[in-house]
Amino acid sequence: MHSAENSSLDSSRITASRQRKLELHGRKYLILAANQAQSPLYFVWISDARLRDRMNHKSTITSVLALCVAVPLVGGGIGWGAWLYANSLTNAKRAATASRHIVSAPLHTAEMRAGAVQAMSSRTLYMVYCAQCHGETGDGNGTQVLDRPARSFKDGGFSFGNTPTALYRTISNGIGGTPMPAFADTISAQDRRALAEYVRSLAPPELVVTQADRMLMVTDVPMIVRGHLPALGEGLPEHPRGLLVGTTDGLSFEYSADDVRLLAVRMGDFVERTDWTGRGGTPLKPMGQIIDLIDGGQPEPMIDLGHGTSAILLGTTVNGNRAIVRTRITHPADERTIEVEEWNEAVAFTIGAGYRRHLVLRGLDDAPDASLNLRGDDLPHIATLHDPESNTLWIARRLPEGQCLVQGITSDLLIDSSGLSDEMTIPLPAHDIITMNITTLVIPEWSDDAVQSLQGETTQ
Repeated sequence: MHSAENSSLDSSRITASRQRKLELHGRKYLILAANQAQSPLYFVWISDARLRDRMNHKSTITSVLALCVAVPLVGGGIGWGAWLYANSLTNAKRAATASRHIVSAPLHTAEMRAGAVQAMSSRTLYMVYCAQCHGETGDGNGTQVLDRPARSFKDGGFSFGNTPTALYRTISNGIGGTPMPAFADTISAQDRRALAEYVRSLAPPELVVTQADRMLMVTDVPMIVRGHLPALGEGLPEHPRGLLVGTTDGLSFEYSADDVRLLAVRMGDFVERTDWTGRGGTPLKPMGQIIDLIDGGQPEPMIDLGHGTSAILLGTTVNGNRAIVRTRITHPADERTIEVEEWNEAVAFTIGAGYRRHLVLRGLDDAPDASLNLRGDDLPHIATLHDPESNTLWIARRLPEGQCLVQGITSDLLIDSSGLSDEMTIPLPAHDIITMNITTLVIPEWSDDAVQSLQGETTQ
């Protein structure tokens, strides 16, 4: 009994002890222990499991909260790292590309590279097309044997001016009556401009003087100037009422304006004008070189109504690339009149260069005896050709210098070469309106090539 009591007492002590210990964790466990005094160990195990459940519940909440915080942080960190990695690759690629550019780029600018290529191309063009006559250095001592010395660019020898525009036109159109051919169809426009600059570089240095206030230059639109024209040569008259027409192809046509007649054709720069600087004015100064002096500077009327025929200037106008001169042909003995519109342009054939006068004649039905006067009735006759395809009549005459003056008449009406008189006069048909072209060429010599070129009318 004593032992049993002691055992019961010890058990109650243990239980009490456990209860006291459990009281430290909370009142709820103490109440359960009092109800389960017979099996305190079972109670303690149950209490520890519930404690673990509560602790596990708290741990789950904590874990979820941690994940809510950690996942964005980790995801952001991964995204930031990926961005840094991609950015580093991009920068590395740019650096590699830049380094390649630096390595492959020469030690000069793009402008200098373009200039170097252009200069090399120009030099090649010069050696191919020019050096055989003008020499490799431009001194005029080429390998080609000519009937006269070629121009020396090193001495500043330029026939029609040394500006880029003047040289470009000379290269394009050639020089009539000389071995200098036209390259308009042989060399591209870009290469002709480059070649003109290269030829200029062969000339000696020059002092550049600005004449913008006095020089009139024809660019992409024809120009017409009226004023006092100086005499064309010794013993020839001045023309106080003169007319100078500049075309875009580098030609200038010089007319008298009181009795309208074409006096001369020039090639080169247009005109220097100072006639506004003083009272009454000073003469114009045509800048181009004369390539054709019509009948020695004193031509007969081109459209003839008989003795006393005169041409009155009606006006001038510029229409696109045409500079048009309008005249009225009259005769003092009657009321016959013919109105003429004329515009001119440069032409280049395979055999030589020249110019063409485009004419529109109105009122010929009231002037049945009108005629067309051609030049050269005092020159030895060489040949007469008729090209039925183009309806062009070609007449070749020998000039005193040995060259050939070739004139071609093309009309919308049939031209009968049998009507050509020894005075180089062709009767004009009595029609209301007639259009015709008169082409003038000066070629070095008459040959089979000239015949073939004229009959095929192969202009460049």
